[in-house]
Amino acid sequence: MQDYVSTEMVKKEHAKVISSELIKRGSKTPKGMSLAKDRSLANLLSLACGCGKYALKIEDIITIGNHEFSINEEGVKELFKRSPHHS
Repeated sequence: MQDYVSTEMVKKEHAKVISSELIKRGSKTPKGMSLAKDRSLANLLSLACGCGKYALKIEDIITIGNHEFSINEEGVKELFKRSPHHS
């Protein structure tokens, strides 16, 4: 099982799942982002880790996953720290 952290590249199949799950939770991936190729986890979660109307709690983000992958809690915490909106 893949445990994605911070700026790690996410397989395109997993990126599609993450994008879909973000939408279900009230966030979304950045506008215009193609999911036709591998994407950085940081890019996929940029809105969810910010402070805008698409922001999610860390707990909501780390529950995204399935039997093939998970999103590492420490990696998400690091993305929250790096977000200019949380500085």
